[in-house]
Amino acid sequence: MKQLTLEDKLLIMTSLLNYIQLLRDRLINEGLSEGLSSEKTVLLSQELDEYIYLYQVFQQQCRGLVS
Repeated sequence: MKQLTLEDKLLIMTSLLNYIQLLRDRLINEGLSEGLSSEKTVLLSQELDEYIYLYQVFQQQCRGLVS
């Protein structure tokens, strides 16, 4: 399997951060309109947690290559 280039890693990290921000915005809007305990709000919160974790793991693997 081909190694990821620095540019590939930067693109992945940027894409993850953009998606995390999109999920945050959706979560805030959903929480305000439907309530914090609505099923959709909880599901969005769980999805956001997963992507934040994914970003943190990827960032640790790239430490030293990307700051």
